Amino acid sequence: MAMTSETVSPNVEAPHSSSYSQILKASGMMGGSSACALLVTLVRTKAMAVMLGPAGFGLIGALSSVTDVARTIAGVGIGSSGARQVAHASRESTMRVARTARVLMILAVLLGVAGASVVAFGSTSLSLVTFGTTQHAH
Repeated sequence: MAMTSETVSPNVEAPHSSSYSQILKASGMMGGSSACALLVTLVRTKAMAVMLGPAGFGLIGALSSVTDVARTIAGVGIGSSGARQVAHASRESTMRVARTARVLMILAVLLGVAGASVVAFGSTSLSLVTFGTTQHAH
């Protein structure tokens, strides 16, 4: 049997098992982290429900919803676009990554302060829209 150029050469290396173990370790860490976060959230939610009762827990749920909407609006998608910018900068240099991260951090702080200010100054209106009364504005 003659060797042709289509035959696989013996110098081709198989994937390293260490890369598979690194992937498995990283996946395990991410899964474990998610499981821990879920467990902490479950315990925190149960504790709040027991301490506050149904009415207090409903109030916390409504306030959390308002907070989530404000966070989404104030964040203007900086999380996902920031990740893309850092990934793009990583192709160029570490200095570029550092500069991009610094700009994103400053922008995130400014957007957070702006969002918090809007919520603080508009708390009366938010309470009126959310609860139908200004009783929960503080």
